[in-house]
Amino acid sequence: MILPLRLARWRAAGAGARGQGADTIDMPGALWTAMTHSKPHLPTKICIVCQRPFAWRKKWARDWESVRYCSERCRRAGPPDTA
Repeated sequence: MILPLRLARWRAAGAGARGQGADTIDMPGALWTAMTHSKPHLPTKICIVCQRPFAWRKKWARDWESVRYCSERCRRAGPPDTA
């Protein structure tokens, strides 16, 4: 539930002024959807260690083709043994 004071502050601060949810200001349930954004257009890969999907990050822009692990933890664990 959105607190009335928080919603009032959000509206007073010019919600949507930065291009986020300008058309959903009067919809109280849209507060969180207006402030968050999903990135469905980013490419994804599957981590070779944990088998979970992970999405492109800006820091991987130069070498996205060679990225194989989703995190430093998985990189340290190394590739799974196939013995």
